[in-house]
Amino acid sequence: MERAVHLGKNPVHPDVHATAQRGLRRLNGGSRAAADDTAMHTRSLPAVGAPCRRSMLRWLCALVLCGGTGAVCAAAPAPAGLTLAQRYAALVSGPARPLAPGVYLESAEEAQRARGEVLARLDLPYATAAAVLADAQAWCRLLMLHPNIKHCLPGTGGGQGVLLDLTMAAQRDGLFGQEHPLQLSWTTVARNASHLAVELMAERGPMGTRDYRIGFELAPLEAGASVMRLVYSSAFTAAGLWMAQAYVATVARHRVGFTVVDTDAEGRPVHVRGVRAAIERNTMRFHLAVQSWLAVQPQPPEQRVARAIETWFDASERHAAQLHEVEREEYVARKTAEFARGADQEAPPGRR
Repeated sequence: MERAVHLGKNPVHPDVHATAQRGLRRLNGGSRAAADDTAMHTRSLPAVGAPCRRSMLRWLCALVLCGGTGAVCAAAPAPAGLTLAQRYAALVSGPARPLAPGVYLESAEEAQRARGEVLARLDLPYATAAAVLADAQAWCRLLMLHPNIKHCLPGTGGGQGVLLDLTMAAQRDGLFGQEHPLQLSWTTVARNASHLAVELMAERGPMGTRDYRIGFELAPLEAGASVMRLVYSSAFTAAGLWMAQAYVATVARHRVGFTVVDTDAEGRPVHVRGVRAAIERNTMRFHLAVQSWLAVQPQPPEQRVARAIETWFDASERHAAQLHEVEREEYVARKTAEFARGADQEAPPGRR
């Protein structure tokens, strides 16, 4: 299945042609990973005003709206071989605007699948961040910072994987307010002196989702910094897609994502809505969870959870238009209680 990238409908920009030429000269190969990079790099470029015909621009044409009609073009395979550091450098030097300093987001939606991806700089040495994020227990802690994850308990699994038992539920009672169990297989895909990759996946997710995945990669940048890539995706059964569409049309009808898809009559940005917006919001929630858990590591162990809860909420409020759901006091109280229940379940029977 080909991947589609959605961009805004604006007049031709004079730099589009030059940007495409530079990209084609700079990169070689033909992998989907580099297509992701190009899609993210060109996310903020305006759409062209006529169908693209020149072979030199074929790569870019697959990433923009053809003819300004609103139809979505499928992404063509793009050059391979870029490291995380090279991808990040291309974003920094390109036209894409970060959501926050050093943070870039892109997303895609197909017929029954949606995905979001964040590429971001971390002001931590690679070795320091990798030591924390190569641990399944740490992932349980940081996943629970997500407002809708109420419980996470690591167990054991076959091979090199660890099974994480999660409970998910909406923050407030509503259309989908009941709890939903989710068992994620946590696996270390790669770990060495310059690359960490872990994957969390479930064949079946909550509320009619399937192929539920969180992929994470980490690599060093310059001294004292590193770059992370987080991909969140899921596919939908027919029933799951109906539930997702019902949710975004009712409970979440006023919620928006981060991608600007148009401007209104007064020139103000119009943000994406619907299932793709929901994927973007969750991708950012998981990204902020990673950053928040890393940020509190210098604290004494007994203080980390409380500080991470506060840190996550403060970070989410910088994107209040997309991520604000409850007030600080309510979020902190709920998360404090949820972590306390989890700690009680993890304790040996004699210490409960």
